[in-house]
This record gives sequence, structure tokens and C-alpha cells, in this order.
Amino acid sequence: MLTGINPHESKNPNNSSGVYSAGEGAWLRMSCREGRSESLLWEEWRGVIYAQSRSMGKLENELTSACIESRNELFREAAQDDSNAIETQSCFPDMCDLLKELAAITEKLKTSESRINDSERRLQNSENQILELNNKGRTKVIFSAAIGGSAAVGPYDTDTTLVYKRVITNIGNAYSPATGIFTTPVAGVYYFTFFFHAGGNSRTYLQLYKNSDLMVTAHDYPTETDRADNGGNAVFLQLQQGDQVYVRLGLDSNVWGNDYITTFSGSLVTQM
Repeated sequence: MLTGINPHESKNPNNSSGVYSAGEGAWLRMSCREGRSESLLWEEWRGVIYAQSRSMGKLENELTSACIESRNELFREAAQDDSNAIETQSCFPDMCDLLKELAAITEKLKTSESRINDSERRLQNSENQILELNNKGRTKVIFSAAIGGSAAVGPYDTDTTLVYKRVITNIGNAYSPATGIFTTPVAGVYYFTFFFHAGGNSRTYLQLYKNSDLMVTAHDYPTETDRADNGGNAVFLQLQQGDQVYVRLGLDSNVWGNDYITTFSGSLVTQM
């Protein structure tokens, strides 16, 4: 056994301080009691210390590596944040402004489109109403009249305007039963007819005039075997407002008048 060794004062040749630590002293006391030599003891102690040092060094390296990696990760994140911030400051503000302006313009376009659609609907409704009013307010001219009475009219020693006294229809009041004259209320194309009934032993000659111009005629010559005659004619006339249309009974001719025969009619076909 080792003698004279004070574990708290003995010198350790491998310890630069020359003084045993508390752990070394405890290990030496235990080894001395087991009868090991001092050199062997120091060799074993160095092995233990070396193994512990390697283990501690490995742990320290691992901890250091982990710390370095964590620090690098923080640096990378910070650098990325800085890069994003720089990019946002340099590019994104303008882009955001453009997107905001685009959104505002799009909203205005939607509003304008909605207003245009509403205006188009209102315009269409107005056009329909105007068309309906025009159709309702469009001048309608239709008339039909008969000579009336129950007797022969004529003969006269001059051409005479026939007055059709019994008014059957007079829409627009363009025909006058007092004069027998139709006065054109609006420019357009008109359709006129006139028919007669007369005794067969007399001459019949009817003439339709526009103002002072002869347009069409209808006539019949007397015969000894024909007791009654019927005839008539029709015509389309393009007239201007104020034009007059009427039927004249020719010289030395006659017609038979009552409420159902010898008629004069006319109507507006289309406005011009």
C-alpha cells in the first residue's frame, strides 16, 4: 500500500496546479486501500479523465454545432425578412396602388354597366310607350255615306257635286255631309270608292275629282229593255293635307238616292 500520501496535499505530476482535486483524492484513497501502486493509479486516472474529456468534448461539439446551426438559421430568416422588406418597399407599394386603382375602376365599370343596362331598359320602355302612343295617336280616316231620301237625283243642266247626306261612318270627320266634299287631314295614300243605282231609261255619269282634276268616272247609257242600272269605280290617290275629293253628277244624268244605295266611301291607307 502507498504510505504517507495525503490525498488533499499530495502532488499530481499530471496536474499543472500540483494539487489533487477532491475527486482525485477520493479515488486515490480508495485505490490505496486496494494496494495499487501510485504510477498505476495515475495511469488509470488519466484514462478515466481522458474518456470523460472525450465524452464532454463530443457533447460540447454537438452543442456548439447546434448553436451555430440555430444562429445560422436565425441569420437566414433575418436576411430573408430583410430581402422581403426591401422588395416590398421597392416594388409592392406601386403594385398595390395599381391593384387598388384597378379594383376601383372595375367597380366603377360594373356600376356604369348596371346604369347603362337600366338606361337601355328605360329607353326601350320609353320607345315602346312612344310607339304605342303613336299607334294610338296616329290619324285614322275612314268615311262612308249614302245619298239618302227615296227619289231620283237629277238630271241637271250642269255638272253638280253630289251631297251624300246619310253618314254611315266618319272617323276623323274629314267628310262633310253638308257639302259632299272630303278634305284631306294628313298627307298620305287614300282609297276611294263610289257606286250608283239608276233607272235604265236615263243616262248616268259620275266623276271623281281631286281638287279640280278629274281622276276616274263611272257611267251607263239608257236602253229600252234595261229597267235599272248599277255601276261604280275605285281609285288610290296620293294626297297632300288640304286636298279635296268629291263626286260630281254629269250634265243631263241622274241617280237614284236612298239610305242604302249610291254611296261614296274613302279611307287613309298610309301616311306619307
